[in-house]
Amino acid sequence: MAAVERLDAADDDVLELGPARTRWRVGLVLVAAVVTVAAGILVQHRDGRRAPQPAASAAPVAATVPHTAVLIDGRSVVVLVHGRLRVQEIFSGRLLGQTPAPDAGTAGTLELVADPDTGLLWVVTANSVPTRIAAYRLPSLRLVRHVSWVRLVVSAAAVAGHLYVSTSVGVADLAPGAAIPEPVPGLYGAVGPLVVDPSRHGIIATDLGYPTVVWSYRPGAVPRASSAPLRIADPTLAVVGNRIWIAGHQGERAALWRLDPATLAVVDRARPVSGPRARLALVAAGAGVIWLRGSNDADRLFCADADRGALLQAWRVRGSVDSTSGLAYADTADGLRALALAGCPG
Repeated sequence: MAAVERLDAADDDVLELGPARTRWRVGLVLVAAVVTVAAGILVQHRDGRRAPQPAASAAPVAATVPHTAVLIDGRSVVVLVHGRLRVQEIFSGRLLGQTPAPDAGTAGTLELVADPDTGLLWVVTANSVPTRIAAYRLPSLRLVRHVSWVRLVVSAAAVAGHLYVSTSVGVADLAPGAAIPEPVPGLYGAVGPLVVDPSRHGIIATDLGYPTVVWSYRPGAVPRASSAPLRIADPTLAVVGNRIWIAGHQGERAALWRLDPATLAVVDRARPVSGPRARLALVAAGAGVIWLRGSNDADRLFCADADRGALLQAWRVRGSVDSTSGLAYADTADGLRALALAGCPG
């Protein structure tokens, strides 16, 4: 595979973060891919009442954007190309390993999830039943595990040898040596996005109801729920160090909030400007940044500071994104494209 082409940033980057901060103006990007959830799902919260999803959301739920390429260190990446998984050096294109990818079926998508703690790549068929889960050793892509499961998976995250998957009935854990994923006690109901919480060696999850409940979970501990449900719809998550971000919308206003790691309550709000019926989606986390797409422009990708949510840089590019310090790329229809970093540190 050829070396990665560099993609320069757009020159009309925009985002507004409120009167006390610098302002930009631009339309945000439509989420590159959404996981379809059965229409009409209502989640019953602890007080017994049921609350409908706000009408501003045209699609049922914007859960996660499946990654079709995953950075595994500062020099190499796993990509899905023409039905094959390939590990290659990013800039030289030198092939380090390859293997046929699992079959996702006609309606499913493949989610690539790297676990740096064990040197494994997990490949999960989302939105398809039965769910197929495969684990490969990196960088050779030697198959070391294969599981078939009857549940439909929405999202997946891997940490310390555990693969966590979310479904319409809760979160399940495929632990080392387990035959199938087993339910995590306390994480029940329709759960959507999952992300790794590396500083606490666990995961962060959010349900699909409105108001939204957010959980923090570490293996062997009791899941901690947010101190109060958050009035945000179609939530997505990103974690950078000790900073937890959630994005979505409130009615017709996009929302981007930072959560307290202890209480999961809102401690900071970036206020992005966007058009009517807009929403935001967090699509990746870098070494010091979060990556966003929005609902006004299908080609827009935004890099924002992980401390305050301030916009740093924007590009016109589709596809999944991943980054580390000093390096970022997008997996486009034309292959991997390196993003020229200026204000964004990656």
